[in-house]
Amino acid sequence: MFAVINFALSRVFRTKDPLGRESWASKVTAGVVAFMLSAIATYGIYKMGFDFEDLFFNMGLSEETLYIIVPLVILAGLIYIGWKFGLCKVIVTLGIITIGVSMTDLVYEKGVALFAGLVILALGLFFCWRGRQNRNWDLPPTADRQELPPYIPPRAPPRAPPQQPRSPAPLPPYVPPTPPQTPPRQPTPPTPQQPQGTTSIPPQQPRRTAPTRSPPKQRREANFYISFRNNDTLTFNPGENVKIIRLGNTGGGEIAWDAHAFPTSLLKISPRAGVFQAGQIIDAQLILNRNAVSAKGAEGLIGIHTRDRKRNKATFSARIRILGDGRQQAEEDRAYAQQQKELFERNQKEQKLLEWRQQQQKQLEYKQKEQKLLAERAESIEQKKRQIAQRLKEIEEGFTQLNDEYNQVQAKLSFIVDPKDFSKKEKLIKEQDKLLNKMGELGDIRLRLKEELNNLR
Repeated sequence: MFAVINFALSRVFRTKDPLGRESWASKVTAGVVAFMLSAIATYGIYKMGFDFEDLFFNMGLSEETLYIIVPLVILAGLIYIGWKFGLCKVIVTLGIITIGVSMTDLVYEKGVALFAGLVILALGLFFCWRGRQNRNWDLPPTADRQELPPYIPPRAPPRAPPQQPRSPAPLPPYVPPTPPQTPPRQPTPPTPQQPQGTTSIPPQQPRRTAPTRSPPKQRREANFYISFRNNDTLTFNPGENVKIIRLGNTGGGEIAWDAHAFPTSLLKISPRAGVFQAGQIIDAQLILNRNAVSAKGAEGLIGIHTRDRKRNKATFSARIRILGDGRQQAEEDRAYAQQQKELFERNQKEQKLLEWRQQQQKQLEYKQKEQKLLAERAESIEQKKRQIAQRLKEIEEGFTQLNDEYNQVQAKLSFIVDPKDFSKKEKLIKEQDKLLNKMGELGDIRLRLKEELNNLR
């Protein structure tokens, strides 16, 4: 039907492009309109309940002949559509046919057929869209396309002759600079001689000035000297109780100073205060009270404050480090090493215990996960069993319904005894064969589901 309508409409919607060729848009328009009309006609015939089997039977065509002719007609139609419109239209037509067949009783699994038809239709539409993107709309994709003349590239303009490089312009000759000219000296005019009989005036004598006095000598500023650097560290070794600190004034003037040592129970400085004259240097003693020092040692601090006559102040400090007795220190070091060893061993034991607990926790989590998976699997198996049981129940109901229909057809056949009703009787026999085929398919499905249910158990 589609082929006939399309052939008729292609003669109606015939337009030509400016080159005199048949336009591709006219063929597409005819195909779309033919498809819509054929689909509407097919739907109307289906709704009217027109019996094609009686039509072909009256024409003298049996069911076996139809099973041979119908696939050949469909194949010929697909070949015609592919030759006329391309491969993508064949795929689209095949998808539409599959969808239409899924709505009839020719297939048992209608949902699978409908899904397959939708997938094939989607693939055909995708291929058509891709092909439309890759070709020109106005040119047909078949052998009707005329060959274009070969491409002749335009001639390139003639090249200009290469220009010779220009030689550099000659430089002007070198002219050395002329030295500046100094004007000649003018001769000094001779001094006129004094005429005789006149008195001469003696020249003026220079004025005497008072002798200049030299500036007074500046006094040297005071400069405090100390034998250690500021913020330095002084160390008392084991057995050392006195340290000498040199203090003094290496400049002029006077410097007042005072010293303090902390803690006073350990350290003492002598002398503690005084005034340094110009150039005076003394040795102060920093005395340690060893009896008050523990075996580990101790720490202290010394600070010295100074000021001069101009009230300039300064502060110097040093850190005191006191080492304990060597033998006691060795014993304490051994005790400390033993303590560190015990601490290390305890940490090792705690680490091993922590690793064991982590391993036990992982094993417990793995077991819980395994039990959860087993429970989920058992639940899925039970759910599948219920689905299979429900399907078996539906099959049993369908089998019972088909059996009832078969008995009804059998009863109708038993009442037909008139030879004139031969065609009706043959029709009932065909219907009975269909029912038997359906019952056989249901029986096969039932056996397969029972085997699957036994495997799950």
